[in-house]
Amino acid sequence: MRAMILQHTVTNPAGIYAEVLREHGATTTVVEVDDGEPIPRFDDFDAIVAMGGAMGVNDTEEFPWLLEEMRVIRDAARAGVPVWGACLGGQLLAASLGARVFRMREPEIGFVPVELTQAAADDAVFARLPRPFCAFQWHSDAFELPEGAVRLGGSGACANQAFRWGANAYGVQFHLEATADMVARWLEGSRNRAAVDRALGAGGADRVLQELDRRGGEQTENARILTERWIDQMTVGAT
Repeated sequence: MRAMILQHTVTNPAGIYAEVLREHGATTTVVEVDDGEPIPRFDDFDAIVAMGGAMGVNDTEEFPWLLEEMRVIRDAARAGVPVWGACLGGQLLAASLGARVFRMREPEIGFVPVELTQAAADDAVFARLPRPFCAFQWHSDAFELPEGAVRLGGSGACANQAFRWGANAYGVQFHLEATADMVARWLEGSRNRAAVDRALGAGGADRVLQELDRRGGEQTENARILTERWIDQMTVGAT
């Protein structure tokens, strides 16, 4: 299996998603899109993973490479290539398939319960997740569902936390791949730390790291469930 990982900042890697792919024999190719690395032909890969980033889908004037990335994601999904989009990656998948991505009234940051739909209970990838489950969030934008998508879950502030389009293209808003070490790197900038404190109150950034330490095992377990089930679906689709 050959998996292409579209990365938008070095501090937001695919983490546990990539680890599980490699454990199952996949070769992973990381493309640092924000550094200008060209995106290879999608048909040279068996799967695409698109990760998060500080930019937004609508920031195409500042980051014109977003347009090419969305074209690749759209063409791959329509061709039946398995796609997994997380946070910005999920928004890129939704937008590439014609859905609107918009700015939320307030950012959603911290651990948030995600309520799964009945469709998730019947979904081959999401069926084994706890109902509900808590997942780390850090986003200011949200997506609507593209035509033909199946809604799999939402939170109080964000109606669409997960969807499936076609057989095995999935977009999620949450950061199950996030570890305390990863988020600590996100918080190294005073601007990011201030944004978290504004959203959660004084000391919010420190509380987020404490919660990530406490919930690290839970995060990893749920990320593994999703990745392994997604891989299983790829295998079924290939037979």
